[in-house]
Amino acid sequence: MHSEKFADRLKQLLADSKQSERAFARAIGLSPGGLRGLLHEGKGPTLETVLQIASACGVSVLWLSTGEGQPHAAKPDSTGGSPGTGRPPAGLDPELFGRVVDRVAKVYREANVRLPEVDKGRIAAERYPEIADQAESADEWPALLDLIEVRLKKALQTAVNAPGQTKREA
Repeated sequence: MHSEKFADRLKQLLADSKQSERAFARAIGLSPGGLRGLLHEGKGPTLETVLQIASACGVSVLWLSTGEGQPHAAKPDSTGGSPGTGRPPAGLDPELFGRVVDRVAKVYREANVRLPEVDKGRIAAERYPEIADQAESADEWPALLDLIEVRLKKALQTAVNAPGQTKREA
């Protein structure tokens, strides 16, 4: 389900939790009034609130803040590497993935946003295909990494300046 507004995505998380608004607010670390403001009064969250909710609900920060990508990290499929073997999933270039993770970390560090390492990895996993599918060689990685950086910064600005809107609405 693609939801255009932050409140719609938050309502989806509330419904998925099968909890009352009060219980859900406690579970995500908000007051009931704070949750009510986000759900029904059109109030936008702070970036810290987005990070807090994403972490508590196990969803992508990118999806929660902008509606882009998938709510949950993709589960490994049968083409992936074997757990515990140290082998990356088939088709994953470890060098490129490491560079994507570094770029994600750089963007959030420069924005003074503390993001758990696991969320950096999730965001990198969501952005990795944008480069892997377009690059014909490693020579093209820097330009594509720059593009990813611009898109991440824009998504962060969208979350801060107009948290109830996606980039398409802004």
